[in-house]
Amino acid sequence: MAAILITGAMCSTASDLLDSHANILPCQQILRNHCHCAALRLATLHVTHPLHKGIAATYRYLAKCNFDRQKRLPSPIHKLIREFKINPDTTETIQPICHYPKWSADVDMRIAESKEKAFKEDEGVEEELRAYSDSLVIDGGVGGAAVLMEGERRIGESRFHLGTADMHTVYEGEVVGMILTVKLLEAEMKARGGNRIMDLGADNQATIRAMLAFQSKPGHYLMDKFHNDLRTLLPQENDRKLIVHWSVGHIGIPGNEQADEQAKKAERGETSAAHLLLSSLWSSSITPLSLPTSKSAIKQSFRALIKEEAKTMQKNSPCYTRFKEIDPSFPSNCFTKLADEYPH
Repeated sequence: MAAILITGAMCSTASDLLDSHANILPCQQILRNHCHCAALRLATLHVTHPLHKGIAATYRYLAKCNFDRQKRLPSPIHKLIREFKINPDTTETIQPICHYPKWSADVDMRIAESKEKAFKEDEGVEEELRAYSDSLVIDGGVGGAAVLMEGERRIGESRFHLGTADMHTVYEGEVVGMILTVKLLEAEMKARGGNRIMDLGADNQATIRAMLAFQSKPGHYLMDKFHNDLRTLLPQENDRKLIVHWSVGHIGIPGNEQADEQAKKAERGETSAAHLLLSSLWSSSITPLSLPTSKSAIKQSFRALIKEEAKTMQKNSPCYTRFKEIDPSFPSNCFTKLADEYPH
C-alpha cells in the first residue's frame, strides 16, 4: 500500500516492481531493520539502566546454549537477542548524559567556509608547532594517527590500530588520532616550556563539531577521553585553549600528508609503543586497549546484510525473468539513478 501511494501505480502492479520503483526494501527487510535497531539500542544501554542487568543475563543464558534453546514463554528481549546475537558486554555503551549544563570545551573550533580558505589559513599559520591527526579504513582495517610538525619537518608521530572495519568506524579513528596529538603536544611542551599556542589540524568536520556537542552519540566515549586527557595539558589556572581547525586532506598540506602516511601504517596493524600513548589508550597489562565494538559499525554491517538479502529475494521472485529482459543489471541501483532524473 505504501509503495502504491509513493509511485501512484495500479493496485494490480507486482510488489517487486513497486519496491524497485519506490526505492524501498521489501517489507520483511524493513521489519528486520527496525528489530535490529531495537536490539542494538538495548545492548548499548548504560549499566545504571534498569534493563541492563536483565539484557546481559539473557545474552549469557543464550550464549551458553549457542542460541539454540529458547524459553517456553520468551519475552521480546529474548527473541531480539536470540535473533541478532548482539553482546552487550563487548558493545560500546551510550552515555545517557554527556556533560553537565555549564560545561565548556577547552578547544577553539575553526572551520573555514571553503577548501580554498582552509588551505590559505593553513599556509599562513604563524605557530612553529602544529599537530595533525587522520584516520583511514583500507583493506578492512581501521587506524588513527597523529604527527607533530615544525614547519614542514616532522618531529613526532604516533599510531593506534583500532581493529577491523566491521567493528569500528572512521569517526572513531579520527577521535583516537586527536587523543594521540595530546600526548605529542604534552611531551613537546614539557621539553620546550613556555606558554605556546597549540594548534591541531583535522580533516573531518563531523569530528571537530562533535567536540562541542552535548548530546551523546556512538563513539562519544572516545571524545570524553580526549577532553579528559586535554585537561592535563591545559591546567585550570592557565587560560590557554587548543585551537582545532579544519585541515583539508589530499591538497598538498605537508602535515596532513604525513598524518595520512602514518594512518596507513596504523590501519595495517601498527601501534606505537605504550610510552608514546596516553593511559586512556592502553590497558593495565601495558598493551594497547581493546576498544568496544562500535554501534555505528554494527548498524552499517547489518544494513549491508539486509540489502544483500533483499537482492536474493528479488532474484527468487517469479517476476525476476521478466525484469532481466528489461534491465539486464537487475537488481541494481541503475534504475533508481535513471528515475531520479525524471519528474514524478
